[in-house]
Amino acid sequence: RHYVLTEGNTVSHFPDAEMWAVNAPTYRALFQNGVQIVRDGDVVLGAVEFGRQTMSNVDCLEEPNGTQHIQVDGQWIYVEWHGDLFDEPDSCDGCGDAYAQGASIGQVCADYSSWLAWEDSPFE
Repeated sequence: RHYVLTEGNTVSHFPDAEMWAVNAPTYRALFQNGVQIVRDGDVVLGAVEFGRQTMSNVDCLEEPNGTQHIQVDGQWIYVEWHGDLFDEPDSCDGCGDAYAQGASIGQVCADYSSWLAWEDSPFE
């Protein structure tokens, strides 16, 4: 079953979740693409769309790269993460640039430290 995201006249179809992980001796990575519905019991609070989001131990460890669309109170917030800009250390701060309806609204910061804190599999 897929999820449909409509923005203006553009309709995008996403799988519920597409995920993979790599756990090699010198490399660890987690990839996410798809939509997660945020619920409190039967009440839908919002949704998060992961746009080909990757986090690895060779990029910035404070944040992933890729994008997220976060639905809050019916409004979509677009976040661009900087995890792949490891050659720009000031951008590796755990914060992504946030936009609402195309206008910058500042930054969104999150703690991603647990994303790579697994031993054998992140899915157990």
